[in-house]
Parts: sequence; structure tokens; C-alpha cells
Amino acid sequence: SDDDLRASWRSRLFDRLLRFHPTQEHRSSSVCRRTIFMYGEVIRHEHISSETHGRIYDFFDRANLTSFAHIAHMIRAGRIVNRYGENVYLTPENGRAITTPLTFFQGERNRLFRPDGGKATYDWFQAHRHPTRSAELFTYLEMPGYGHLDNFIGEHAACDVFPRFDEAFTRMATLATPPA
Repeated sequence: SDDDLRASWRSRLFDRLLRFHPTQEHRSSSVCRRTIFMYGEVIRHEHISSETHGRIYDFFDRANLTSFAHIAHMIRAGRIVNRYGENVYLTPENGRAITTPLTFFQGERNRLFRPDGGKATYDWFQAHRHPTRSAELFTYLEMPGYGHLDNFIGEHAACDVFPRFDEAFTRMATLATPPA
């Protein structure tokens, strides 16, 4: 996501071509265009201040290609898999073994991890929870108007979003099973 004024002509050409990359977030910053190209629309720009926008590069820095390769592997598989393509995480046995309360927090306007995927994940956990555990163990919360990272770095996140996090943590603490 680097933006370097001393960049080579190839890098500058790449920045120009990224202006044609389809997105609903229209920003002139080459850092934003590169971030959207690599990670998707992770921020709803209307929620971040100009100061935060000026520091976007600090949030992303250089890309880790190993992570991108693994993400591509999971996209091809259509589910979360390990680096060998094995479904070892979201198995029914693992779902039944979870005793820790979980809150699935989703931005309503998240265009990276879409709300229907968050709801499907919540539904999967409900369907595979241990039969003796309450349905309240898992909760799905949707934040109106927010996307992905703006839930954390948005200009008004402290007032709009963080109280919902606090409520979720308090609720989960009351449901937590003390260690045996």
C-alpha cells in the first residue's frame, strides 16, 4: 500500500491503472487505491477523519504475500482451511467443543466480509453448538452504517460502536463458564 513520490514509472503507471479498479469508495489517494486493490473495501471513508485517513498507510504497511496465498487458498476452497487445504477448524466436533461465549460483530455496510457471511457463520455456530449449551452462547450484532475497520478507527466509533462492544463483553462475561 506504499505511496512513494520517488516511485518508478511502473509504480506510477500502476497507480494510474488502479483508478479503473471497480469500487464504491472513490478516493484520490494512491494509498487508498492500493489498499482497496489488495484488501478490498475495508473502510467506509465517510466514517474516518482526515487525520486518520492520512495515516492509512501506517495501518497496512507492506503486504504479506504468504497471507494472501493462504486467503486465496481459502477462497478457492469456499471455506476456512489450513495451509494444506484441510477443513480442520470449522468441524462439527470443534463447534460442539466451544464453551466460550462469542459475539459475531458485523458492519451492516461491510463490503469485505459481507453481512450474509457473518450471519451464515453465526448460524453455523448455533447449529453445531454443544446440545447442553444455551443458544445465548453465540450472538450476532450488526452495526448500522458501518463497514469493516471503521468500526474501530471511525471518527465516531467511540460513541457509536464501542458501547456495543462493551455490552457484548459484559454479556459474554456473564455467560462464561468458569474453568473446571
